[in-house]
Amino acid sequence: MALIVQKYGGTSVGSAERIQAVAQRVYKTVKAGNSLVVVVSAMGKTTDGLVELAYLITQNPNSREVDMLLSPGEQVFIVLVSMVLQELGQPGVAAKMFEALALHEINIPMIVTSEIKISCVVAQAEGVKAIHAIHATFGLTSSKKIQIPA
Repeated sequence: MALIVQKYGGTSVGSAERIQAVAQRVYKTVKAGNSLVVVVSAMGKTTDGLVELAYLITQNPNSREVDMLLSPGEQVFIVLVSMVLQELGQPGVAAKMFEALALHEINIPMIVTSEIKISCVVAQAEGVKAIHAIHATFGLTSSKKIQIPA
């Protein structure tokens, strides 16, 4: 079993047919017994258009705000590929994580993506509950007590 990293974005995910083809490649890679990390960016010219818009409204956009501006394009791709994977019987990790939090009624007020991770923010009061939900979903349970610093 190999660890394989696949990156998709731009024109490779620029249409429904291409998104379905990406999902098929992901599905086949997983079914072949490989561990897979899928790195995503936005569809087509989405990123270019959003960056251009940022520079039209300000000469020096804050990098954190630019990250937030670009993340919806990545989220759209994640959701679309997850839909196809679910139809094939292979839910993605992001889908499983969000389902685990939803089943435990944990609210996610913010989701941030980058090329290597998906981060979500939950209320501090729900932190331990969220960690337990995710650990249980992915079989990462342990006997260690989890504490969230104040």
